[in-house]
Amino acid sequence: MGYFETFDDKRAQIGAGSALYVKLPTEDKYSLALPLEGVPMVIGAPESVEFDITTSTTRGRVEGKIILEEKEVNFLAHRDNFLRLNELVGKDLDFLAVNADYSGWKYSGTISFRQEDTASGELSRGVIKITPKTAEQTPVEDVRDLLKPTVKFVSAIPADVKLPSPTGTAKITVEASPTDATLTVSTNQSGGFTAEFGSGDSSKKLTITGTNGSGTAEKYGVVYIKASKEGYASWTTTITVTVPAPKV
Repeated sequence: MGYFETFDDKRAQIGAGSALYVKLPTEDKYSLALPLEGVPMVIGAPESVEFDITTSTTRGRVEGKIILEEKEVNFLAHRDNFLRLNELVGKDLDFLAVNADYSGWKYSGTISFRQEDTASGELSRGVIKITPKTAEQTPVEDVRDLLKPTVKFVSAIPADVKLPSPTGTAKITVEASPTDATLTVSTNQSGGFTAEFGSGDSSKKLTITGTNGSGTAEKYGVVYIKASKEGYASWTTTITVTVPAPKV
């Protein structure tokens, strides 16, 4: 026999494909928490407790309690992600940290978040802080039965729209996956513009129409587009809308 046994690990994984999932108190399955730049694992090494007895020439140690560690992870700072995080803050949450091979770890806790400093030419980032309360000590071998897929927007949706005139329009095609997801729209204002989807073959066409026919100031607001489907977690994206002031 040689000096060592050759044994390669051909199952090594990279981080791509891993994700953090979350289950709200009202839900029965885990859905994607947020697109993150890392997956936080809160289970740390166990403490060790020292003992020293008079009948021994050595000091011994025994394994103590498992330490749950607070973790921070980066996310991309923009309104859509803030909207999602506001749904999660202040709630007792169940988390599932999923690896690329569908193994994973369960833990519970709460989250808070903040935005980091911004700089010209760099991505705007924020930091999520997870404060753990409990954690399972053994991994889940296959998490797939625990997961609920999330509806995704697959078409290019502008983050900002400026209408060409006080009563002008903008038309945006909104496509989601699955293709039969239901699209709904709402706004955070009651005047200045309307936003609605068509019907029939135009059900994926969002029309934003200015109604700023009087006054001297421009109007603005936010449009919220929600995609949902039975058996899927819904997702919402947003558009800021600016309506020019009427010409005097």
